[in-house]
Amino acid sequence: MTGRRCLLFVLFLLLAAGALFVLTDRPKSVLDPARFLPENTVAFIDIKNPPEQFRNFSRSRLGRQIDSIRWPEVLDALGYSAEDIADFTLRLNGIRAAVDSAEVRELFGRRLVVALLPPQAKARGGETATDLLDSLVLIALPRHRADLLNILSAPLVREYRSMSRTHLGKEIRSFPLSGEVAVSLTVSDGYIIAAFSPDAVMACLDMSMNSLTGGTGGLDVNPEFISLRRLPNGGDDRFLYLNFRELRDPRPAEVSADTDRPSFFPAEQPGYKVPFDSAAFYRRPGLPGSRKMRYGGVLRFAPESLTGEGSPPRFPSPAVNAVAGEVPADLSAYLWTNMLDPHTISLALEAGGLRDKDGPLSRFEEWLLARGNISLDAFLSLFSGQAGINVAKARGGGFLPIPRMCFRLEVTAPEKVAQLMDDLLADQPVQTFSVNGTSVSSLQLAGGLIQPSFALEGRFFVVADSREQMELVLGGNRELLVRDPMFRKVDVGLAERNNLAVFVRNAEFLETVKGFAVWSGMLLSMSGRSQGNGSRVFIDQVVLPILEGLKMYSTGSARLVSGQEEVVIEAALLVDEQERM
Repeated sequence: MTGRRCLLFVLFLLLAAGALFVLTDRPKSVLDPARFLPENTVAFIDIKNPPEQFRNFSRSRLGRQIDSIRWPEVLDALGYSAEDIADFTLRLNGIRAAVDSAEVRELFGRRLVVALLPPQAKARGGETATDLLDSLVLIALPRHRADLLNILSAPLVREYRSMSRTHLGKEIRSFPLSGEVAVSLTVSDGYIIAAFSPDAVMACLDMSMNSLTGGTGGLDVNPEFISLRRLPNGGDDRFLYLNFRELRDPRPAEVSADTDRPSFFPAEQPGYKVPFDSAAFYRRPGLPGSRKMRYGGVLRFAPESLTGEGSPPRFPSPAVNAVAGEVPADLSAYLWTNMLDPHTISLALEAGGLRDKDGPLSRFEEWLLARGNISLDAFLSLFSGQAGINVAKARGGGFLPIPRMCFRLEVTAPEKVAQLMDDLLADQPVQTFSVNGTSVSSLQLAGGLIQPSFALEGRFFVVADSREQMELVLGGNRELLVRDPMFRKVDVGLAERNNLAVFVRNAEFLETVKGFAVWSGMLLSMSGRSQGNGSRVFIDQVVLPILEGLKMYSTGSARLVSGQEEVVIEAALLVDEQERM
């Protein structure tokens, strides 16, 4: 080979390699996908590396349990027709094949944003659509260059009849999926933009152009969105933003009677006010190899809900758990709150119809008046402030799985509560004993087989389902939750100022829940009705597998803290050691 031919051959290889690099290189897009969306976007979901997240979920215990559900048998037991079952199975298999396909892994390989536009964002020709599907927008950052979409779409163009239009120099292709639904696609700044309406795609292109030319800003310049988006400090792999202000549109949705597609706005609810302006929720996975998942969220109050008549009830100021250092470690779940409010409880009971003449609480109210000479409202007013619930492992061997529970309720007048308990328990078989210096009364029922117990410890009224639970809670010689190694791994601030705090040992707690689910299924099947048998199948083949799958998390904790303008939520989950990461 002559030197000239060798040089030409090398140049050809360099050009070919350069062309391949241009087509398959994965440059980092500098454009924020929020720039395609209007400032008043209703919802924004951002998922990083969705194919890998889906693959990890599919391989997890929960994913495997969900995949094992035999949906045709479940639907048949619930009374669905063979045609409906076949249609559902076909759609489900299609979804499974799509999410596992190489095309989906390529197109959604690096980032996926799903947004819900407000109607104004796609208003054209003097009309405003309120169709939910037409308001959905998908923005994807593919694994390789988005320009490859033009190559990949060629088979679709040949197989499906498509329409093409140009807007701001960008080609928009629309592919009909059914008589009413079509998907429109375009490529801009490295992103693939898709929607069920070409108007929504054009609105995104308009917004991006306005932002680049110094015109109207998009969601990326919304101060509320910016402040919420910065909360995870870039460490999130899932992020959700909600704009409740747009959901408070006073106009009821109007949808054509000849379509069953969902409307954008739900029917107006008179007297109901959403107290929040915006919200954000996100997940922050740990470092590679870490089994701890952190979650966060913020709910920001609407300005009009902070003052004025008819504003929703506010949270009390955060407080320190007065007994955080006394909670025993031998429990499957623990809940604490300082939102014990008698007025709120009374309103909730009335709203639920529980205080009606023939309601479940009517006899209890009569018993209170007869035995203690006190009304239900006066009884509720004795308890206010902090409340805690200990849930220990359920007893086994019985027909009904009964969890061992203990309640600590802060009281406003300990002397009145003590006198009331004496009046209510008068002439009843009661045993009195002392636990760590605290006097405990144990009511003897069913010949002593059932022993609900009561005590006043300082400003707290303690009630437990058994004498053993009372000894565990009040006794001084026990392991404490705050020193438990598993608790300390997921603790997000139990001993700090909170409005709500929760800790769960997942496997133990879910066994209790499964026991109740099985018991409920047995009762339904004993009814002899077809609906009962269907519900039993649903519990056995759907509910129980999902509960079993949730055991992939060994422990979890959460806290809620309310401020003057927002509610902050923090949570942590620890993946079980036996779970493959």
